[in-house]
Amino acid sequence: MLRCLWVGRWVCGLILLSITVHGAKAQTSEDDLRRRLTEKPLYLRGFWMSDRLEFDSNGTLKSKSDLGPFTLCGIDVSRVKVSGREIKIEGRRIGLVSSGDGRLERRPIHSTTIIVPSLRRDNTFKADEEISIKISGDGSGNFDTALKAIFADGLHELATAVPRYWKCYAHGYFENDNDEEAAEEAVKTCVEKRSLAPKFENDGQLELVPPKMVGSFKPNFSERAAELGASGTSEVAFMVTEKGIPVGLQVVKAVGGGVDEALLQAVSQVQFEPGTRDGKAIISDYKVSIRVNAPE
Repeated sequence: MLRCLWVGRWVCGLILLSITVHGAKAQTSEDDLRRRLTEKPLYLRGFWMSDRLEFDSNGTLKSKSDLGPFTLCGIDVSRVKVSGREIKIEGRRIGLVSSGDGRLERRPIHSTTIIVPSLRRDNTFKADEEISIKISGDGSGNFDTALKAIFADGLHELATAVPRYWKCYAHGYFENDNDEEAAEEAVKTCVEKRSLAPKFENDGQLELVPPKMVGSFKPNFSERAAELGASGTSEVAFMVTEKGIPVGLQVVKAVGGGVDEALLQAVSQVQFEPGTRDGKAIISDYKVSIRVNAPE
């Protein structure tokens, strides 16, 4: 306990005031939270798909939630409320879809709901898909730890959290302010560095035969992709092992909206005839692409 003598009580008072003010700064006010969370390009680091999420003071998920593509886990925060030791955050979900130059742009995700026939102009009514987040505090009034664990602010921060099959794309497009040509080159270089396939110069002395897909594949695209108007070419690079198994998949061109994950899932289940060198099976580089058109 701090004790003050009569002679130095005015000094002691200043010290106590300083301690009080410093302690108040450690807390996070509702206005501070609004400035930090609203009008920001935020993303959920854990790619949680539930629209009702609850976290503890460390940012660990307490409720249950399926996980989804990171391209469907953006959020626009519209309301922040401090209630006791909890923060209540409300907003709308945001998806990332192709902008036409190889990059991904933010678009609101709409839910489709059938409404009363007498009120509708067409068969469906679309509304923003809302999300509600509750964060329990530790009693200190400071929520920094939880907020950093839950949200990534912008694509640059998100690049550190994307799944491994997005690493090269994120390196090219998210980490740096590259133009389209530089971004494509960065992605290509990243994929080549990760490849385990031998590099041959075909001088006419080697008989090289590329891998061949056995059968076909059909990606299962979600309704959200169509509702977001996702369109463009999704391309995946990978290696085909000596046993014809695709490994090391990387997105090199993106459509977003969950399209690229659907392509990855479909390709990962395809069997290949392996590439050969002078009749002997070898690990080989390979690419698969698919064109997606937005519904009219």
